[in-house]
Amino acid sequence: MIISGIEDKIRNLIEEYHALELKYNKLEQKEEKLTITVEKYKLTIKELEEKNSLLKVSKSLESIDDSDDVKKKISKLVREIDKCIGLLNR
Repeated sequence: MIISGIEDKIRNLIEEYHALELKYNKLEQKEEKLTITVEKYKLTIKELEEKNSLLKVSKSLESIDDSDDVKKKISKLVREIDKCIGLLNR
């Protein structure tokens, strides 16, 4: 009687363990999918930020009428790009 009670408890524990193991695996798969989704969104955000930056530059160049001012603005942008490249090469 005591032994059968212990066997029942062990069987129940094993069943609970398997159920929790399945749940853990499902959660792990869901976490992987969410991580991939987050990475896709990060990439999309980065692309949109780059487009936004280009649009800002484009708009700022449109507002400049004098060609000397345009050349100065382009030179300034090139210097900023060179600085960024220098920082990336460190």
